[in-house]
Amino acid sequence: MNLVNEHGLGNLATLKASHCMGPCCDGVVADVDEKRFTGISTKNVDEFFMREVLKLESDQTL
Repeated sequence: MNLVNEHGLGNLATLKASHCMGPCCDGVVADVDEKRFTGISTKNVDEFFMREVLKLESDQTL
């Protein structure tokens, strides 16, 4: 949630908790715009957010 708020996306992004969505033993699982991502961790969450979430937001503003 911090990354969403830091980038001013609170009105564009919906975050919600879920029970296991798949291979949870590989790390956090997230769905972004109906695409599933696995293996998200504290070590790669910033890179994931920049690559997948901010890219999606910038694509929508073009």
